[in-house]
Amino acid sequence: MSGTLPNITPTRATSKSTETRNLVADLGDGYTQRGGDGVNTTKEVWSVQWAALDATTADTLISFFEARQGYINFEWTPFRQSSAKKFICKTWSESFPGNSLTNVSAEFIQVFDQA
Repeated sequence: MSGTLPNITPTRATSKSTETRNLVADLGDGYTQRGGDGVNTTKEVWSVQWAALDATTADTLISFFEARQGYINFEWTPFRQSSAKKFICKTWSESFPGNSLTNVSAEFIQVFDQA
């Protein structure tokens, strides 16, 4: 059931952070040993926002996220990148600024699933 995020362009207020996963052993006397935890130790986390959407477009996005239930991956091509990557979306929110418009915010977490 993976798929591709609907073709609805996010606003440019979108931001990216990078998380690393490391193992650290405290050896005493101020010395530590550090190393990467696994093969894919660096992942991208994107805060994605869509502003001033009509109800139908907002419902399309929300339905897409709900159908994936926070654990089923989907493909999305991040800004300034040339190829799609796999992400999950565990959290999203809606706000209603008025005039029958909807703002949608979501957090995309990169995953390295095979399927």
